[in-house]
Amino acid sequence: MALGLLLTVLFTPVDQLFFRSQSVPAGTLCGGVAGDLSLFCMSQPHDSPAAKIIAVVILVAVVVGLLPGLTTWLHAWVAWSFQISSPIPDGGDQVGAMVATWLCILYFADTRLTHWSYRSTPPIQPVRSMIRYSGSSLLILQTAVIYGHAFIAKLSVPEWTNATSLWYWIQHPAFRPPQFITEILSFISSSWIGTIGLNYGTLVLEASLMLVFLMPRRAAAIVAVIAVVFHIGIALTFGLWSFFCSMLCVVILGIIVPHTNRLALEAKFANSTKNHDPRITQNGG
Repeated sequence: MALGLLLTVLFTPVDQLFFRSQSVPAGTLCGGVAGDLSLFCMSQPHDSPAAKIIAVVILVAVVVGLLPGLTTWLHAWVAWSFQISSPIPDGGDQVGAMVATWLCILYFADTRLTHWSYRSTPPIQPVRSMIRYSGSSLLILQTAVIYGHAFIAKLSVPEWTNATSLWYWIQHPAFRPPQFITEILSFISSSWIGTIGLNYGTLVLEASLMLVFLMPRRAAAIVAVIAVVFHIGIALTFGLWSFFCSMLCVVILGIIVPHTNRLALEAKFANSTKNHDPRITQNGG
């Protein structure tokens, strides 16, 4: 997720990140308590490279995995700063800022040098475990809310209910994908089966992702794989790679990791039950 924001900040000129317009002459949205705390509102002028350099350094540290107990908070600060101050944030920026907040809870009091290490020795293990569980639960809930909102919002759009939405998207000059992808999608959309599959398939997938936390492990794994392929398709079609990075993180943290942890807990419980089975104790004795 930090990689998506890093690529955006690193390879986008400052004057395009914070586009000056008649409604936003300074290029950044600053004001109020939140605006004053934004990284991109602290430097003067607001479009100076200083804030960009600081953001890049922080995001590189996050991507590398240094000091997760500290850099998760810095990541959330950068993500929210960009979300608040940029006049043209996209959905991926909004998702990234929210998920970065929950990661602060998930990595609370994490004393590891890098997030690649499995060992951590927090001072108060029970409290830390409870807080981490809260962070994981919020990530699961956030996943359901994101996909649930996307699904429900589409139901009120006539182009989605009559299965013509994708056709309009690929015809729009501002969102038209590369020519070879346009030809593929146009070919698929030329039949009623393809049109229904692409449009209603999207609705079914988003509804499934909204309820994935209720599914058995195998079904959730299948839905997660389909979701990854789905978001790769969106990135290739519309060029939304920062959005892809954010949503890939949502799928991993909101679906794959919780089900993997549940599998580990089930295995641990099974071993514990087996070791305390009186029949095994008697036979072994």
